[in-house]
This record gives sequence, C-alpha cells and structure tokens, in this order.
Amino acid sequence: MNPQVLFPALRYHDAHAAIDWLERALGMSRGMVSQNSEGVVMHAQLSIAGATLMLGSNSGDEGRLELPSGGGSVYIALDSAERVDQLFASATAAGAEVLQ
Repeated sequence: MNPQVLFPALRYHDAHAAIDWLERALGMSRGMVSQNSEGVVMHAQLSIAGATLMLGSNSGDEGRLELPSGGGSVYIALDSAERVDQLFASATAAGAEVLQ
C-alpha cells in the first residue's frame, strides 16, 4: 500500500466538539492534538482505516490563514523540496492564487 500523500484539512468553530463527534460517530482515532495557551486546537490529527484527517479551530490569529468554519483545504505531502517546487510552479502556471 502506498503512503497517504493527500491530507484533508478542515476548520471548525469548535474543534474540540468536532474531534469528539468524529471519534463517537465515525470511530476515528485521535492521534495528536496541539492547543495554544487558551486551549484552542491549532492542529489535530485523527485517523480511520489508515487515512489521516487534519483539523483545527479558527482562532482569530492574524498570522494564520483562516478558512471559514466548515471549510477546509488539502495538504499534499511530497518526498522532496524539488518536487514541492515543481508542483508549486505547475499550480501557479495553471492559475492557482497563492494566499500564503
């Protein structure tokens, strides 16, 4: 089996509640939860059937790219910085808007 390279990344108003629901309703397993000093979930990883889901709370932190609660993104894990640069160049050449 090939390793996972696409990671859905979701944002929630209340990531703690989302984590609890995903565990209870879907049987996902909590891998790690990173919180700031106020207890806001900055990054969490849950897994199911060998796949990882990343999520966090919208924090209001000006330094982070904030997505609407309920929204998300896809994180792509690649094996080399050269491949990252190639994919970035390809995406921007195809019209991708760079936000951060």
